[in-house]
Amino acid sequence: MRGFRIGEAILGRKVEQADNAKQARDVFLIVVVVSFSIKNCHPERSEGPMRKSAKITLISFVCFFAVFGAGYAFLRFVGLADPNACISENRMTIPDLSGIKVEVVDTNCDILAKQESIDVYFSQAKQKSWFAKLRNHRELVFSYDPGRPDDPLPTITHSSDSTILISVPEISSVIRQSRNWEKISIAYDLGKVDYPAN
Repeated sequence: MRGFRIGEAILGRKVEQADNAKQARDVFLIVVVVSFSIKNCHPERSEGPMRKSAKITLISFVCFFAVFGAGYAFLRFVGLADPNACISENRMTIPDLSGIKVEVVDTNCDILAKQESIDVYFSQAKQKSWFAKLRNHRELVFSYDPGRPDDPLPTITHSSDSTILISVPEISSVIRQSRNWEKISIAYDLGKVDYPAN
């Protein structure tokens, strides 16, 4: 009997605490609603021009990034924007052309418009030390738009001790054309160029 009374007293306190918590929550919500109404219903309380312009600027940035993010998400959803939209294929490698490693890479990008380029990279063929191997990287020396996918690849020869000749019978346009690499001069024999640089 005594255990029953103790349980009843504990239960009574819990119910009373629950009622107090509900009342506290209701009072808090009423205070929030009233304070919000008072703040927004008094036209005489206007913000200063600096604060108003800062608020407009912030809202503009948020809206811009929201629209940009939604647009990018839509393009990703329909498949027009793909982070892996560029595909590179190594088409030719000359491992040692008088100390130079030559790589010809065909890069295809399908983002909003199809773009293709043939890229010629040079790097050192033989490295003397592990440090030189570590810091060695290939460098883009020539890049062009082939125009058609069936156009022949460039011919790369060592025309003299200090000159490399890159020959291409026909291209659409030149994207990048370096005239030297380290101590080597680069000469070009470009046949027909559909869109020559000005």
